[in-house]
Amino acid sequence: MSALNLSKVMHRIIGALSATHRGGMYTGLDRFAGAKQETYGLDIETESFLESIAKCRLVFLGEIHSVPQIVALQTAVLQKMASLPGKVNVIFEHFSFEMQDILEDYQSNSISFDEMLDRYQQIGTEGHNLRPYKPLLEHARGKHAGSIKLHAGFLPRTYARQLMKESESAALKAASKWLQPNTTRLEGTEFHYNLFESMLSGRNIHDGTPPVDQFQRIFKAQLLKDIAMATKVNSLIRESEDEEEKFLVIAGNGHLSYYQGVPERVLAEHPELIDQCCLVTSHEWDG
Repeated sequence: MSALNLSKVMHRIIGALSATHRGGMYTGLDRFAGAKQETYGLDIETESFLESIAKCRLVFLGEIHSVPQIVALQTAVLQKMASLPGKVNVIFEHFSFEMQDILEDYQSNSISFDEMLDRYQQIGTEGHNLRPYKPLLEHARGKHAGSIKLHAGFLPRTYARQLMKESESAALKAASKWLQPNTTRLEGTEFHYNLFESMLSGRNIHDGTPPVDQFQRIFKAQLLKDIAMATKVNSLIRESEDEEEKFLVIAGNGHLSYYQGVPERVLAEHPELIDQCCLVTSHEWDG
């Protein structure tokens, strides 16, 4: 596959705070003070951006799902990371854990992209529009299969629905094989709920207006998914014996923004990667 021509893609890359809000729930994350960098609020050249990301072992890419321009940038990030020594593990929200065999058959060229879509839709639990991700997924096949590994990284949605219909304890028991051992409660910080509620209500988290409590139950379902994905990422990092091996996590902004949800739980278990990770989130642009 030829290199992606990002000059034909409408996007801007804007510098932001260097790290997460102080509301991170785990010891060690207070290092993320949110210091402004030289690029804060400024446009960043694509090549400089890609080079900076490729140096990181752990990369979180937050997205608005199935937007071709966002996928184009994700593909460029993967290409850049895969061009350097070390395997790249790509962990997707879009594929639930039970879909790993579909990804393996696809990556080994045993099935085509359309056949992969058919099997994905037959399982039917996730429902993402995967067609825009074809360039990204195709890059991991053929000659690149040895340097890129695709991973199903998400808890099937049936467990979150079970939590909403039955109880937290019932969902935790049913999903236990996908969670960290002895997970008995779903707990998040006030800041994480503040952020989550704002995504549902449209409230500006920076104007001082407090969140309402009506989304606390669905927040528990969000935490269940976050914990399961973080458990998957953590297991891959623990199993790695190569310091050049890299991890690219692709999920919706709601699971990654401000280093809440998945990132805070990964970095809590692997604080040695704090200085080797980055987070990029995607947002609509009216320009």
